[in-house]
Amino acid sequence: MSKIDRFGLDTTEVAEYIPWGGIVRPHIIKQKNHSLLAVIEYKPFALDLNIHELKGFTTWGFRRGWVIWAEHQQVEDKEGRDFLCICWNPFVSKTSRYVSNAMVAKLSKDKTIIYFSKQVQKILEDLKHLTEAKFLKYQELMDMLSFTLSHGMDRQELPEIPLYLDALLSNDIDFRFGDNNIYINNKKLYVVSFLAPEDVAPVYKLLPHITFRHTRRLLCFSDKEASKDMKKYTNGWFPSRKVIKEVALNGILKRYNGYYMDVFQFALDENTEDFRDFFQERLDNMGISYIVESYFIKEIFWGSIPGLYWANSKPPMMGFDFLTEFLTGGTIIEKNLKRDILEETENNLIPTSIDLNEYLYESARREVLNTGEES
Repeated sequence: MSKIDRFGLDTTEVAEYIPWGGIVRPHIIKQKNHSLLAVIEYKPFALDLNIHELKGFTTWGFRRGWVIWAEHQQVEDKEGRDFLCICWNPFVSKTSRYVSNAMVAKLSKDKTIIYFSKQVQKILEDLKHLTEAKFLKYQELMDMLSFTLSHGMDRQELPEIPLYLDALLSNDIDFRFGDNNIYINNKKLYVVSFLAPEDVAPVYKLLPHITFRHTRRLLCFSDKEASKDMKKYTNGWFPSRKVIKEVALNGILKRYNGYYMDVFQFALDENTEDFRDFFQERLDNMGISYIVESYFIKEIFWGSIPGLYWANSKPPMMGFDFLTEFLTGGTIIEKNLKRDILEETENNLIPTSIDLNEYLYESARREVLNTGEES
């Protein structure tokens, strides 16, 4: 059984920190703290979209308790796979019979699984307007979650009764947690965090022959919650420079807001300095801002695990206009808008084309005239 040396835990069992409980619907996991998790696999899609293609992605009222992960998993020399993981932790209290953070009013506590199933079904249908998409079910769900722990070095068969997934998917993996490092089956975890969303398609092209995970996570806030929280944690910024502070914070909050993380993870042999140097040099050449993690590596590793939303739950706050921007990492440019901008730019251009022979003739004539005047 694995050990956690320093992660601030009372328990020493890795399985006790993993939230997964049991499969209660073919595509839904009920976690040990009663939160719910579903995973959608989708095909990557283009960033330039029509207005009608974005319908449905601007209305989801995510708030505290809702968390989404965009997970890319690639096995060496194989095509990568992309997943959207949706987690909901229903907020309940003894003084009310309703859930306080559903996207509908007066949802009864005993209706959470039915409600969550309907919500993720709607998200799946929206995604199907853009690309191929499906729910992961049973064994597929287990395989995807197993990869997040083992990087493909372990696989477990679905048991007849799909419970205790935390222990089932972690018991045969050897974890070693040091002060500033993690080893998985004797391979050292190399973790690189991006500081801002990026279109990572060019990055993926650099990595066809290596196994890795790339994970984005958004701990969601409602508009009101996001504004209040950002005001609180930026309270000491530019105390005597109000205008500068407004400029610095302008445009951060959008339709979908939350604490954001964006991380690449590789399980590597010890003698892999050449790959690390190669990867970081390419990121430098692309102008991507990043951090090679060490001190916070355990928080970031656990926060990247779908369903484990309480790890690394801290700023920065990040906003996205569309859910599709979160999935792609790029900025959605609507086709109609892009066309209008190009046409307006072309109309405002000053004509600069000239006849070359006429230009040479006029230049020679002016030179002759100038020479005559001098004489």
